[in-house]
Amino acid sequence: MTTDKPVQLGMIGLGRMGANLSRRLMRDGHRVVAYDHTADHVKQLEGEGAAGATTLEDFVAKLEKPRVAWLMLPAAVTGPVLEQLAQLLEPGDIVIDGGNTYYRDDIDRARQLMPKQLHYLDVGTSGGVFGLERGFCLMIGGEDGPVEHLDPLFRSIAPGAGTADPTPSRTRAGTASDGYLHCGPAGSGHFVKMVHNGIEYGLMAAYAEGLNILKHANAGRQEREVSAEDRGDACLAAGHRVLDRPVQPVPVGQRERAHPVLGGPGDQGSRRGDPVPQRVGRRDVQVNEVGRPAHPVKSHTRASIHWPVARSCRSS
Repeated sequence: MTTDKPVQLGMIGLGRMGANLSRRLMRDGHRVVAYDHTADHVKQLEGEGAAGATTLEDFVAKLEKPRVAWLMLPAAVTGPVLEQLAQLLEPGDIVIDGGNTYYRDDIDRARQLMPKQLHYLDVGTSGGVFGLERGFCLMIGGEDGPVEHLDPLFRSIAPGAGTADPTPSRTRAGTASDGYLHCGPAGSGHFVKMVHNGIEYGLMAAYAEGLNILKHANAGRQEREVSAEDRGDACLAAGHRVLDRPVQPVPVGQRERAHPVLGGPGDQGSRRGDPVPQRVGRRDVQVNEVGRPAHPVKSHTRASIHWPVARSCRSS
């Protein structure tokens, strides 16, 4: 599909993400000016249809007004490059930071660029090496006007509607179903991306650590007086919770019998009245006798302990 509203964009930083963003835009009919400190990266994109630039001055000169410059750089060098670029831009131009900048830095940079009448957008970009074909999900922060002006670019970059099944009963209007969202003012895009990364990495770590525990548990092959596998209340199999007995809350004073792994009288973690996620998460940690790391499980257990307390405080 080719866009009916082609836009010119300048891309600074032609690593895997920056280069593939440029390619996806060009495939959809947009025009790209490409700049990178590595000349070979620029030449490669020139061969695919981009206009190459050899310096930042040359880069800015090749952009049409109002200019749109997208920085796809490591966070450590984004600030210095942005300072150089801002000296060359004019009022009304738009700067996009598509990297993983700390959201508080975005707030500061947007404020610093306001006297120059430069618009700053922070765009959390998720897609990795598969983004060229599947699209990149975009979490956008900044003023309404520039975001609306660049909607054709964001729409071309994003996966698009129909690439993922919608959540049942959720039919909200807007662009979220297309894979991009204006999250709010400056800083909000990278804030949402930061949370997105935390969820993603936590899930990956939890999968890896859980499988690592299973691999080294040697379940059923060692003689034990009481084993965690025999006594455990729950297991997770293919994403489904399987309970070996109904979970019914009981008076707090009634505790489970003493157990070498799961505890007994006086052990707050062994109450049958505990919420299932809290109790099972705690036991995942306690029965980890093989000494394998389980940090996401521990974190989940702490959160499930404190969340009901916080909720009750808010409602009181």
